[in-house]
Amino acid sequence: MIHAHSDEDSFEKAGCGPHKTDEFPAAPADRTVDHAPCAGTALTGDPGRGAISDRELEALIHQWRTTIDAVNDAIMLVNLDGEILRCNAAMAQFAQRPFQEMIGQRCYELVHGLSANMHHCPLQRLLAGEATEPMVIQRNGRDYEVRIDPLRDADNRIIGGVHIFTDITKRERTRKQILRYQGQLRSLAAQLSLTEQRERERLATELHETLGQTLAFTKLKLDCAGAMPCTPEVLETLNEVRELISQAIRYTRSLTFELSPPFLAELGLFAAAEWLAESFSSQHGLAIQVTGVQGALPITDDVRGLLFRAVRELLINVIKHARAHSATVNIACDSIAVTVTVSDDGTGFDLCEAERSFAGKGKYGLFNLRERLTSLGGDTRIMTQPDHGTRIVLVAPIAQTLP
Repeated sequence: MIHAHSDEDSFEKAGCGPHKTDEFPAAPADRTVDHAPCAGTALTGDPGRGAISDRELEALIHQWRTTIDAVNDAIMLVNLDGEILRCNAAMAQFAQRPFQEMIGQRCYELVHGLSANMHHCPLQRLLAGEATEPMVIQRNGRDYEVRIDPLRDADNRIIGGVHIFTDITKRERTRKQILRYQGQLRSLAAQLSLTEQRERERLATELHETLGQTLAFTKLKLDCAGAMPCTPEVLETLNEVRELISQAIRYTRSLTFELSPPFLAELGLFAAAEWLAESFSSQHGLAIQVTGVQGALPITDDVRGLLFRAVRELLINVIKHARAHSATVNIACDSIAVTVTVSDDGTGFDLCEAERSFAGKGKYGLFNLRERLTSLGGDTRIMTQPDHGTRIVLVAPIAQTLP
């Protein structure tokens, strides 16, 4: 019987020799092979008999050698000391060396160019029973993913490792290209968000300073006209027009505040959040409490506008979907960031499910908001579960740390 052992001779007998089959030692006349030569490859003869001849053994070894050389991945076998025992043709191409020069060399010398074994060697971690993850290395201008699997003997003891090098250059280039595109999209999203905020402020200013003032002046003129002697019919018409003008003024003022409250820049985020809370409470019956820092915050106008719109959007989500009785907006600030927390006592939702189908039930806004804050160097944290309410934390960097 032939079993794998921890010394190099065991690999010779197991049929993991160099590239040519005639380099193997001659096999005894009566030999049974019931274990894999390496990496779980079994050499078996006729199932009806236990022994195979030298010719059959050599044919099986040649078959295994041909098969392992046909694999595109570079493969090498090492013992517990990191000494290279066997490798396939792809490994020789990877190392750009003949087989003979690699056999007996330490793997950390050949692969990593080190004079001693690397810290936290994956093979040693396998011996210690620890899990290992594939690593990515660069060689000859290409990217390789390296996976190390244990090589075991007949008693299931680890006697070495099978190193498999997979060329992932194309995949890595695609991944990096996707990351670049994602960065560009975030940058465009940030620019779009800033443009939107500035356009909101411009429209709010125009509504307040032109249409709002014009309507107010028109109502004043109507009041003056109503004080003059006129017939009851004319007076009734003037009153109707005055009421229509009053409705237009209220609508214009409301639209101005929704676009960008004039006091957002003057009085700050806390005052604007209080106005939102009062407005939504009166319109929808939701009890909203605003707490935290009431003074000026060390953030740019763009970040302040984004946080205000975020609070407004989150409160709208609470009203539409949470079936909550109350909500809280808390504003905090430290030396690094401004933190706005919006929480409610509503139904909550399954965050994992929402991320899989973020376009549904208004959840898209949450993840769009996360992207916008991330593009400005901030962060969004969502804590929720069904029937336990929702807590969303918005973190924005202070002006000094903005990128």
